[in-house]
Amino acid sequence: MRKVGNMPRLPQTIDQLNIPQEFREINIDGTLHQFLLWDSGIEANRILMFGTRQNLHLLFRSEEWFADGTFSSAPALFQQLYTIHVVHGGLVIPALYALLPNKTKATYQRMLQHIKVLQPGLQPRRLMTDFEQAAIQAFDEEFPNIEKTGCFFHLSQSVWRKVQNEGLTARYQNDHEFSRWIRMIPSLAFLPPDRVTQSFEDLLDDPDFPQEALPIANYFEDTYIGRINRRGRQAPLFPIQFWNVYQRTLNGQHRTNNDVEGWHRSFQETCGSLFPNIYRFINCLKRQQGLHNFEMVQILAGNAPTARNKK
Repeated sequence: MRKVGNMPRLPQTIDQLNIPQEFREINIDGTLHQFLLWDSGIEANRILMFGTRQNLHLLFRSEEWFADGTFSSAPALFQQLYTIHVVHGGLVIPALYALLPNKTKATYQRMLQHIKVLQPGLQPRRLMTDFEQAAIQAFDEEFPNIEKTGCFFHLSQSVWRKVQNEGLTARYQNDHEFSRWIRMIPSLAFLPPDRVTQSFEDLLDDPDFPQEALPIANYFEDTYIGRINRRGRQAPLFPIQFWNVYQRTLNGQHRTNNDVEGWHRSFQETCGSLFPNIYRFINCLKRQQGLHNFEMVQILAGNAPTARNKK
């Protein structure tokens, strides 16, 4: 292990990681509170979970959760930083931060199981998440009654990546009519669920639908609609009910995880580098938590920060 500045010596392997007390606590209004909520212990698949008791109470009170992971902000010893956010005072704020060793269903389940140990009685009703199948399946197992919705931004991005993979980027950027047809594909998410399949078929049957866009349409059909077979349609990778945002739009609810993605970008800027060392990471996390504590105090005082528009 090597020492950097005033930091403890940096571990080279996960079993060398020993978190000093100063990194396990957070100072809130002059009082030290537990910040490292769970350390699964010295093992290959080690999980660290950070937050405060107040954060856990927010999870308990919140009917809707927003979950997402990022890789660039995670310390080298872990694969990703996974966060769960809630709406409080009109703002989407983080309630729990977890460092995970991989993206397996088993790891996500261990994380969720211990969240339930830390805060018994959790009964979230709605979840906005990305299209990470292992995480979705883990939420299914641990919160079987939760209504899950895929982020519309991630849906649109998956179509955009297919456009790029097919070498159609220039055509999309320079041909307004072509790009309009492409954008209509993910926009099916705004239709009532029972009209999506027929509307997709009508889109492809339109004589003006560009033939060059068929690979994108075929990808969307396989992944989100279900390919036609002798018995109707195969089950898609992601069912329509998961990525459809029709009811959310009518209810004025969030359609994307953009607030969460924005938090991850802000956190990365706070850290000042990709893949910070573990101690720099924890210090950055504590600074971010301090900002959110201030926001919560402002909300309680009736001076809530300006809430962002729902997207």
